Amino acid sequence: MIAFIDGTVVDALAAAWVVQVGSFGLRIDVLPSVAAAPPIGQQVRLYTSLHRTETKTTLYGFARADERDLFETLIGISGIGPKGALALIDTLGVEGLIRAVATQNVSALAEVRGFGKKSAERLLITLQQHSLYTQMPDAATRSEGDRSPSTLVDDLCAGLQAMGYAAQEAERAVTEALRTVTSRSEQEILRHALQLLAPGVPISTFGGKGRS
Repeated sequence: MIAFIDGTVVDALAAAWVVQVGSFGLRIDVLPSVAAAPPIGQQVRLYTSLHRTETKTTLYGFARADERDLFETLIGISGIGPKGALALIDTLGVEGLIRAVATQNVSALAEVRGFGKKSAERLLITLQQHSLYTQMPDAATRSEGDRSPSTLVDDLCAGLQAMGYAAQEAERAVTEALRTVTSRSEQEILRHALQLLAPGVPISTFGGKGRS
């Protein structure tokens, strides 16, 4: 299994980046919000998961190892394919999804693209049956508001740097996003930071409801 890949982003597709590793160009499918702001020409590290079907082999990449681990857990559950797993992680984040299951928050799940109220209720039951929240107990009990501002900034900057952005530009984008976004959701702030780093891309592209 390929645990992670270090390489240079040389091209971007609708839902993927092309990352050059040595003399090879690898297509790596990424989260929708990440795909919308490719750091062309920059070095990145992506934590990867290889998914095979009878007709297709797809390599998925994530800025954080825990996103990759949660993705692999989700696609191992019957009824949740890669597309649904990506949507859940992209919209709610790791902590948000675990917390939604732990607190039985159907409304949060229903906000994810592709899930209505009924399907969100079924999804919640399925995830509870698989004891999803017990796999990451710290994430289940910790709210976004419990995190200090410095910890939140550090986490977001680390994620952007893993995508290939320089430390200074990542910090500037996160700081500005924190001034703009009223929510303290990590995913919401990250979407706005990415929009600042790729100004030609509208907030709606990132799959969330932008606030200004």
